[in-house]
Amino acid sequence: MAYENPKTHVKSTGRIEIKSQSPGSADLYFYGDICSSTWDLWQQEDMCPQDVADFLNSLTGVNAIDIYINSGGGDSFAGLAIYNMLKRNPASKTVHIDGLAASAASIIAMAGDTIITPPGAQIMIHNPWTFAAGNANDLRQIADSLDVIGQGHLDVYMANVVDGVTAEQIKSLMDAETWLTGTMAQQYFKNIDVQGEQVAASLDTAFMSRYQHVPKSLVKPQKPAAKLPKSETVVHDGIVPSNISTETAPEDQAWSKPTLADFTDKTWDELTDQEKRDIAGHYAWSSEMPPDAFGSLKFPHHDPKTHKVVFAGLSAAAARIDAADIPDADVPKVKQHFEDHYHAFGKKAPWEQDDSKDESKQKAIAIAKATLILSK
Repeated sequence: MAYENPKTHVKSTGRIEIKSQSPGSADLYFYGDICSSTWDLWQQEDMCPQDVADFLNSLTGVNAIDIYINSGGGDSFAGLAIYNMLKRNPASKTVHIDGLAASAASIIAMAGDTIITPPGAQIMIHNPWTFAAGNANDLRQIADSLDVIGQGHLDVYMANVVDGVTAEQIKSLMDAETWLTGTMAQQYFKNIDVQGEQVAASLDTAFMSRYQHVPKSLVKPQKPAAKLPKSETVVHDGIVPSNISTETAPEDQAWSKPTLADFTDKTWDELTDQEKRDIAGHYAWSSEMPPDAFGSLKFPHHDPKTHKVVFAGLSAAAARIDAADIPDADVPKVKQHFEDHYHAFGKKAPWEQDDSKDESKQKAIAIAKATLILSK
C-alpha cells in the first residue's frame, strides 16, 4: 500500500521511495543491479520490473519523472520490461547517468526523452550472454535464442539512434562491448545531453567482473582486510560469519528475504559493531566484518526474530551461490556452511546429491538456473 509522509511528502511503495521535487514530478533511482524478480535482489539498491510497476502505479498527477542511473546492468528481460513500462508512461522522462548505464541499464536509459550524460559518465552496450549447460544441440539452441534476444536489444537501440546511423554500426558496437562517454554517445543516439559537472563513480556490482573492457575509473577499489575474531571464518575476499544460531525452524516455515527493518529500527550507521556482527550471523557471506553496509551481506537463511535456520531460506540461498558475486575462492567455504545446515535438517545440499541417474533432470535444472543477462 502506498502512503505519503505529510511532513516530508515522500511516498513509499515497498522498497521504493517516490521523492517529489514538486507536486508534478517524481524521482526513480537505479543504483544497483537489474534483477528479474524480488527473489533475485541481493542489495537494497537492486531493482526489478515489479518495483518499477509499483512506482508508476503509485504516481498521481505526475507529469515529469527524473530517472537516475548508476548500474552495471543485469537481467536482459527485466531491462527490456522496465524500458517498455517507462516508454508507455506519458510523463516526460529525464535520465541522469550519474556514473554508468551498462548492459540492461543502457536499455533503460533509452527510455529518456533527455539523457543527461555529464563528463566522466558512460554508457556501455554489448551482446547478451548466459550461463548454460547441456549437450551440443542444447547449446546451439541457446546460442540461437541469444541471437534473437540480441536482436531485441538492437531494435531498442535503433529506435533511439540519430539519423544516418545504421544497424550494422550499432551491432558492431555491441559485438565489441563498447563503452561510450556522453560525447561519443551523441554520435549514435538521440537526446544525449553532455551538460553537468565531471562525475567520479565506482561500482560494486555482480556484473562488472563479467565485462571485458571495464574502464579502471569505474572499478571500486578493494578495502583492506579487517582484523577478525577467531569465531569467524576468513575466506579469500570476504567472510563467512559465525552462526547466530544452529537451531532449525519447522521445515515448512515460510520465508521472505529480510530487510534491515526486520532486525532493528535503527539505521545501519546507528548500530554498534556487535549489533552489526549479530545481524551478519543470519547470513552466509559478508565483504568484511563488521559489515560496512547492510547491503554487503549475502545469502540470508536465519529468521530475523527467532534466529533459527529456515529451510526455505537455506534452499533459496543455496540455489543462488553459483551465480553470486563473490570470489571463487569463497564459494567452498559458503557451501560448507550450507551443508552443515542441510545436515541439521537431515538432508544433503543440492551439490551433494547424486543425480547421475537422471541426466535430463540435471540438465533442466542447469538450464533453468541460466540467467539471461545483457553481456558478451
